[in-house]
Amino acid sequence: MKHSTKFDDMCEIQRSLHNLSCIIDQDDDVATYKDSISKAIDEIETLRKKPDSMRIFAWAIFDGEGGYNLVLYENNESYLDDFIKSNGERYAGWVTPLYSCGI
Repeated sequence: MKHSTKFDDMCEIQRSLHNLSCIIDQDDDVATYKDSISKAIDEIETLRKKPDSMRIFAWAIFDGEGGYNLVLYENNESYLDDFIKSNGERYAGWVTPLYSCGI
């Protein structure tokens, strides 16, 4: 099971917006939205060029009682998969990736 990163998600969004903008170029009825979509594509492209600011730096693990534990991502890249393997798929939501904010 491959866990997608925020960077992967942004790339997928960019591809979808690009496809949508191609459709808009061919359809005059929706051309009024072209500027908004173009702006969104530009913003996503800017984010895509900054992958370091969107990398997972830690995992937050729910402890089942309202608290969280923190596990750094470095040397624990497969933590989510390992957690699911150990605890079962129904607990997959207990592990949340934390992303750096680029500051």
